[in-house]
Amino acid sequence: PILSGTVRNRVVSRNAEAYDVDDVGFGATLRVLAAIKAGACLAIVALYRGVYVDADGRTAREEMMMNRANDGVDEARGGDRVEMDAGAPEKKLPLTKKKKKTTLAESTRELSESPALRSMATMVLCYNVCIELTEVLWKALLRESYPSKSSYMSFMASFSQTVGYIALVLQLC
Repeated sequence: PILSGTVRNRVVSRNAEAYDVDDVGFGATLRVLAAIKAGACLAIVALYRGVYVDADGRTAREEMMMNRANDGVDEARGGDRVEMDAGAPEKKLPLTKKKKKTTLAESTRELSESPALRSMATMVLCYNVCIELTEVLWKALLRESYPSKSSYMSFMASFSQTVGYIALVLQLC
């Protein structure tokens, strides 16, 4: 939220100065923010791939090193290797049972039978209703205070940034 608030504030202020009509500036701001978000998503995908390709390569190198180390141990023992007889049956490891996927109705029935889970579900539902009602009222008041789209977006960016700073401080304390 800290970085996104800063970026949104800069984009909104830049586009508010560049365009006289609020709707044009708002549309341009949304396009720029969407492009930034798409770029961030692509960067996340690239980083994810890079990390896991590196981890897979590291795992393969470690396995190769372990095999070389085991070969060295075998040679130190005089080269006694155990070879499988071609006619001998292979040992099969016991397969784990695949877990049966439960349906939504079965999951709901199981969850509704537990009083603790029922209470948690009720709490979450009530919390979401309160948040939605509060958010609708809050945004209606903000629309009155900030009638232009760019001023509203600027306030929301600053608010998001402030929330990010507060969350960071609370996590560090």
